[in-house]
Amino acid sequence: MAAVWLAGPIALVFVGVLGLGVVVLSSPFAFALGQVLLLGLPTDGAVIAIVIVECGLCCILLSEYSLLDNSGRYQLGTVMALAILGGIGVAALVLSEQLWVVAAVWTALIAFVAYGLHRVELVQLNLVRQET
Repeated sequence: MAAVWLAGPIALVFVGVLGLGVVVLSSPFAFALGQVLLLGLPTDGAVIAIVIVECGLCCILLSEYSLLDNSGRYQLGTVMALAILGGIGVAALVLSEQLWVVAAVWTALIAFVAYGLHRVELVQLNLVRQET
């Protein structure tokens, strides 16, 4: 429904190709194919429709993890990665800075937090040796 609202009847072709991509390829490839196809659709400034389509594409990406044992961890990691990428874009728009500056700051921040989480995990798993 959102696809038809976004680009009219041509969006039905988009949905068909995307559905075929999910069946023939895997979900991550279908997600990437959907991103490429979304670039070719005429949007006419329908931001809400683009957000709805992006949410649907994210659901396609997350659906692959439901077959795994620890699916919640993988889904949370994927949502966090998408939120970080979205945060970079929103921060670049709000701050009116160049995208590479905002991405560099986010990368440094994420590296710092990831290293901290890595150290905490080492301590929790008792993998840190006691030095005398």
